[in-house]
Amino acid sequence: MRGPGPHGRRTRGHALAEPDPDPVALLKTVRYRVGLFAITAAVAVLVTGATGEALSIGLATNVPKTGTDYSYERAWARVAWENSVINGVFRGRRASRDRR
Repeated sequence: MRGPGPHGRRTRGHALAEPDPDPVALLKTVRYRVGLFAITAAVAVLVTGATGEALSIGLATNVPKTGTDYSYERAWARVAWENSVINGVFRGRRASRDRR
């Protein structure tokens, strides 16, 4: 193992750190999806005129996406930004291969 990665995690010689379960990522995902559920259900009520159907549409579209959003959030948490070329570009440094 190399040195500590993001958030004090250890990396295994590559740009991905070992993720820990992240309650903050889960909370962000759930909060985001609750808001989107409300928007979806409200639009569905306007279109269908039926509250029951609107709630079904809201659930059917947002429950599967909640798992996808959480997985996406956790995947980005694995990137060791301090060692990446992208991090250097964002901080105004050019990658070493571009310094020729």
